[in-house]
Amino acid sequence: ILVIAAVCRLGRFIQFVPKVVISGFMNGIAILIWVDQAKKLFGIGGQDRLSGPLAGPPPTPRPPPGRYRGPKRPQPVHSSQAVNSISPAAAV
Repeated sequence: ILVIAAVCRLGRFIQFVPKVVISGFMNGIAILIWVDQAKKLFGIGGQDRLSGPLAGPPPTPRPPPGRYRGPKRPQPVHSSQAVNSISPAAAV
């Protein structure tokens, strides 16, 4: 398409497009590029995080979802176990 436009010399019609429109288009493209690069730098949106001196330390690994249950809690003592653990000297 670009070759056909060049052969037909369609580039001369850009003079009829206002400078504000061209500037806005270029700024929009720049913002899209910045956002995409920020996603790559910080590893947002499922993209792999970049490594290097500007990227900072790697993130700490997290356990897979649904498998981590937190620290183990002590089990409650059954009443029969509690009675057997009392010493006769402590009962007096």
